[in-house]
Amino acid sequence: MQPFPTIDQAYDWYVSTRDGLASLGSYVWMRETRLNISDRTLDELFGMTESEWQTYYELNLDKHELFSALSLFAACEGGIRRDFDWRVQGDNGQKHHQRFLNEYKKHGADERITLATLIDNWLAAERGNVWLRRQLLELKTLFARRNDLAHGRSGESVSFDVIFEKLNRIRTKWRDGVDDFRGY
Repeated sequence: MQPFPTIDQAYDWYVSTRDGLASLGSYVWMRETRLNISDRTLDELFGMTESEWQTYYELNLDKHELFSALSLFAACEGGIRRDFDWRVQGDNGQKHHQRFLNEYKKHGADERITLATLIDNWLAAERGNVWLRRQLLELKTLFARRNDLAHGRSGESVSFDVIFEKLNRIRTKWRDGVDDFRGY
């Protein structure tokens, strides 16, 4: 596995942990079967009625969607930041090297550059590429929504699959438009 997750790895994690949550239902009625389930979880599940299990499952599925979506955004942001670092580190023919190096120098080595600023730099760099700019603007909007979710300012439900599909489409178009974009 790569040292930093990609959105594809976040998707694989999402599916396997969602399956794990669904399989917990079998422990509600079979306490003697442990299979590496913690005592805390077994105590929580033991003796639940079908209705209690359904409520528990739906509540935890909602939490799982939220936490998984946040991990998806983290993987995406990490990839964009690693691409930025690669563009700044040396002039090896990276597209827009000078633009990103200037941004890095403007902020200094100790100051964290916001993701919005990185995306704004891509928007300026790809001024003539209207279809890519549309994708980058959508990405910026998605991350504004992510911030609301992460900081508890949004009570709306989250669909991991919808977010993954949008991020994946944006990544594909970004790679089509910038052949050396390392992606997320």
